Amino acid sequence: MANKNNHNHRFKKRFGQNFLEDANYIYKIIDACDLQSTDDILEVGPGNGALTNHIVSAVKSLTLIEIDNDLAKSLQSKYQDNDNVNVIHADVMKTDFNDVASGKILKVIGNLPYNISTPLLFQLFKNSHLFSDMFFMLQKEVAERLASTHGNKSYGRLTIMASCYCDIEVLFIVPNTAFYPSPKVESAIVHLRPNSIARDNDVDMQVLNNIVTKAFSARRKTISNGLKGLLDQNDFLELDISSKLRPEQIPKHDYIKIAKLVKSKSLL
Repeated sequence: MANKNNHNHRFKKRFGQNFLEDANYIYKIIDACDLQSTDDILEVGPGNGALTNHIVSAVKSLTLIEIDNDLAKSLQSKYQDNDNVNVIHADVMKTDFNDVASGKILKVIGNLPYNISTPLLFQLFKNSHLFSDMFFMLQKEVAERLASTHGNKSYGRLTIMASCYCDIEVLFIVPNTAFYPSPKVESAIVHLRPNSIARDNDVDMQVLNNIVTKAFSARRKTISNGLKGLLDQNDFLELDISSKLRPEQIPKHDYIKIAKLVKSKSLL
């Protein structure tokens, strides 16, 4: 059951604060994270410590990044006697993850604010070599986009880029009633495990990102119109990709082929 008795904290809308309070889902998330005594954990946005309380005694080390000054102070006070806990009062969007990792491979856990979830995911993807696993609470719609496949409306830039960095699994849905204040939408727990697709395909990820951004900014158009000025009909024939397809109809491996050709021609 949710514990909604202690709400002394002044919620700040700009930080997208919705605290998980349903004990059933707290335990379910902790169980899904498969914590080990050898784990070095990074928790993003610990808030009031709903998950932190269960993580701290189960792992080797725990780093908390919290942007809210009041919450950061509360966490520092609460865990001051725990030698394995480091509380960082900072904006995670401005965080140097190499500094945080300090040579360790981290398991990342977080309830990501809806207003920064997508840009933060891209920051984490760029540093995916520092992480063994990532478990995030995300808006259900973002989770669906992450795990989508070509041919679906939810398929897009986020799907393609994320899957080049990580294997993605949506574990379960968390209802809005599990939070306080209750958000208007449902959430989902997503497991991301870094993969080697980008390295194995020797693809320039910035070029790929530019390609898919350009393509999906005109998702109602055919891919030849969306990438006009970059590829001509002969290029599509060489790639064995139909120029009449729309962006959401093209699988990831074909976007990788496009990016490699564009890179070879120094067009981006």
